[in-house]
Amino acid sequence: MTNFNNIHLFQVKLASVVQEIVQKLFPTRLSMRPEVVEGAMAGETVVPINPFLIPHVADKILSYLPPTKGLDLLTTRLVCRQWADSASKILRKKRCVLLSRYSTKVDKWAQLLELSKTSEFLPVANFTLKHDACTDANSVMLRDLFLNFAPVLESFAMWLDVQSNLKCDENSFFISDKTVANLKFPKLKRLTVDDQRSIFWSTRAMKCPFEDTGIKLIAWLIKSAPNLEQLVIQICRELDDNDVFELAEPIQTEIVKLFRDPDNKRMFLNLKVLQLDVFLNDDLLTCMGDLFYANRIPRLTSLQLFIKGSRFTSGPFNRLMSTLRHRLEELSLLSFTEKSTVAIQLPRMKELKTLEVSGIDRFHPNVTFHPVLHLPKLQKLIIHAWCIEKKSEWMTLITSNKPSLTVTELRLTDEVATFSNFIQISKSFPNLTKLDVKLGLRHTRVLEIIFDSLKLLACLRVENSWSWKITDRGRETHCGGNIDHILTGLPIEICNSIHQGRYHNLYGMQVAMQILPSLKEKLNKIKETKGRSGLTDLKYLRRLELIDLPHIATISDISGYFAFMEMQSLEYLDVNWSMMSFSCLNLLATKYPSNMEHQLTLMKKWISANKTKNKRQNYVDDVTDRNWVNTIPGTCNIA
Repeated sequence: MTNFNNIHLFQVKLASVVQEIVQKLFPTRLSMRPEVVEGAMAGETVVPINPFLIPHVADKILSYLPPTKGLDLLTTRLVCRQWADSASKILRKKRCVLLSRYSTKVDKWAQLLELSKTSEFLPVANFTLKHDACTDANSVMLRDLFLNFAPVLESFAMWLDVQSNLKCDENSFFISDKTVANLKFPKLKRLTVDDQRSIFWSTRAMKCPFEDTGIKLIAWLIKSAPNLEQLVIQICRELDDNDVFELAEPIQTEIVKLFRDPDNKRMFLNLKVLQLDVFLNDDLLTCMGDLFYANRIPRLTSLQLFIKGSRFTSGPFNRLMSTLRHRLEELSLLSFTEKSTVAIQLPRMKELKTLEVSGIDRFHPNVTFHPVLHLPKLQKLIIHAWCIEKKSEWMTLITSNKPSLTVTELRLTDEVATFSNFIQISKSFPNLTKLDVKLGLRHTRVLEIIFDSLKLLACLRVENSWSWKITDRGRETHCGGNIDHILTGLPIEICNSIHQGRYHNLYGMQVAMQILPSLKEKLNKIKETKGRSGLTDLKYLRRLELIDLPHIATISDISGYFAFMEMQSLEYLDVNWSMMSFSCLNLLATKYPSNMEHQLTLMKKWISANKTKNKRQNYVDDVTDRNWVNTIPGTCNIA
């Protein structure tokens, strides 16, 4: 009786929330009364099904269930059988059970295993096994976990650390148990192993049990998962010392066996996403090429390789890419370092749409790139690297004699996005709609090329580089230079004249005063005759982000009134208030409330906190003296 009352109270509590959601999803109210259905026999009535019990309606309602009103999907499963099925379906997709000594106690783990034996609707399909739970002491519970959840297991991740001592060799618990050895995971689609034990190689070289590595457990899981779609293998390694490389060689051998084993060829048939953070050499790349070539038509669409200290030639890599050229859509070559000794030459990739290359160090002289001429469907290009001595190699990758009309998204760092390079980049990718660029010292002139050449931009994100400061003339001061003339396209003399004056903010820096409405027409005529391209020339721009600029490149009311407020298609603006006045920022917060309201709140708090500290400095928002307008060069003689 108590359980019935609890369910009834929950249904009453749920009614208001469901009613609100249903009204949004179904503007026309669904009738709950009996109706005469067209085509039915005379006198017959058909009672319609409760819309809350229709499967797709229940799925839609529960997917929008707000978690802020004390209602969760677990409790929703108590309403009825249909809602239990819908909630369980959503929980299996979104919920992941973390098995750890600290987050999930042993008694709760045992309780979960006990419930899995009796309950048919247990909404659990994703597990993450942390390092402190992957031990021999928990081997029996791990066996029961695999046995009980094998039919429904969809995702499994395992993190190994120095505390992980689970044995996976021929004499281990898992391999010797026949019930586990012959187990199958028909629904397992995502498999991840992250082995961080190599971090301790230098200090625990003689104690690190390489024969118990998690690679063998992963090999067993791969053989038991015929429908595997995503595989992630991360082996933290540092191959600088020969001694460490010798210790890593057993792991490297196991990885090569993983891709060379003929029994795994059928298991890799459905693989769509592969991420490898291991030591790559010619032997491993050759095995991977043979594996995917044996499948004839591989389904792999995303490949992510962490290069680091890898050493391989162009032959095996080119053969692997040639095998995947008909299906591969995303390719990421990450973590190039000065220890990398590789040759990257991409063949004609017919379906490749995204190419990402990143490096955090000066490259080895043997790292070479070739142009992306053979990527006819490339849409997204990401280059994230600091490569002071290898700029020419990067430019070989992103420039060509013919423009790439398919590329619409580009991300670059300041070492590549220089003024001279960007002239060629704008010619190579004229149809860009999304640009994410990091700018450094003396590189703000790149914005002029963007405003003048890339007229189709819909999203623009400009972020200062972590190593340099964005300034207009290379002045490395605390607040940097002002870029109002770049954003607006007005002559720099006009902006400097407006900046000169009598008003200061609480920082003590010069600020631009509120531009008078009568001045707008005059300054627009100046821009037409003497100005350059600015933000307002990007007619299709919907999203603009200027990140981390307040102490680097200052922005005042000139940009606020003549750039941000004049953009008709702009929907989202993210820029720090920098040197703007309160009235200008208030107008921007009204037009772009999603983020600028937060900037306005920060400004109010800052002014309130510093008001008593700066009594002698006046912060003026409105212009009281109109005679200063005639002192601006070029405005006196304009009608």
